Amino acid sequence: KMYKGNHLFDSLVSDDQRGRVLFSFNPVRADEYEELIDGADVGIAFYLPCWVPESYKNIETVGLSSGKVAYYLHAGLPVIVNTATTLSDNICEGRCGISVSSSSEIAGALSKIESNYEFYSNHACKYFNTEWNFAEKFHNVIHKLHSRSP
Repeated sequence: KMYKGNHLFDSLVSDDQRGRVLFSFNPVRADEYEELIDGADVGIAFYLPCWVPESYKNIETVGLSSGKVAYYLHAGLPVIVNTATTLSDNICEGRCGISVSSSSEIAGALSKIESNYEFYSNHACKYFNTEWNFAEKFHNVIHKLHSRSP
């Protein structure tokens, strides 16, 4: 079930994008998520900073842990992020996407990525493999745990 007709969501989509951009409140099944990501060209991850002290610690610790950026990078998708979190620093460091300060800069970021797509895509894969591949990093932890077993 796609969500249409809400003025908030309608304001996010320009007239020429209607019919191409859809919002859904139904989560994608876990076994379909990777296929969905593989069908994309660019990943976008925008986070709004939360300055309420009680909830900021949660966002700082687990609130950005949905894994979508890792899925994007694993699939070789260049990523567009906003500057509101340290994720921006990661994407710039890995040269695997573009950081913008507002949503109005997304069109320019998309153009920049499109003009050098292979560069950003290759860096997305490389950055995932060297910095984001949890399984690879965790292998060392498992090995140490097994070596200490009685």
